[in-house]
Amino acid sequence: MDQPLVIDNTVGWIGVVLAILFFGSGGVFIKIKPVQDAKIDPMVLQLYYSLAVFVFNFIVLAIYDFEFDYWGAIGAALWIPAAVCNYYSLYLHFLTFK
Repeated sequence: MDQPLVIDNTVGWIGVVLAILFFGSGGVFIKIKPVQDAKIDPMVLQLYYSLAVFVFNFIVLAIYDFEFDYWGAIGAALWIPAAVCNYYSLYLHFLTFK
């Protein structure tokens, strides 16, 4: 039998730091002038962002074995509305302070 993949805690902590940095930069795209000029609805921008996350994760899950966990579904159910609120708040902020 194949040995299970063992990952050091350091890799996990690197992932946490990268997640903090990159999740915090998710709203950067709504600040770009061409996006503001195109007047893209925040819900559409959230759809693009979520689709990119889904495709990337699907590629990773196609490579590694995984086990379904309800916590992942619960996390996604909480993450989507929070991200939508984030984009709408940024959108309204930039409409007000131009």
